[in-house]
Amino acid sequence: GVAPEVKLAVLARSAQVLDARMQDYGRAITYYRRVLELDAENVEALVALDRLYSGLSMWTDLAEILQRRI
Repeated sequence: GVAPEVKLAVLARSAQVLDARMQDYGRAITYYRRVLELDAENVEALVALDRLYSGLSMWTDLAEILQRRI
């Protein structure tokens, strides 16, 4: 199988491309959440989800992310 570090890097990069380059925010959120499944304290994913959830008015999801960042 694929090493967890490699999987994490690929998921994170995919999320970045979907977010920044393709503006496919729904899929970007899915990938950032998969990053958090592998690394629950991944700062990049937490910050990105904070921004995306705020921008999309997804308040319940935002509250979950904010609790993780405490």
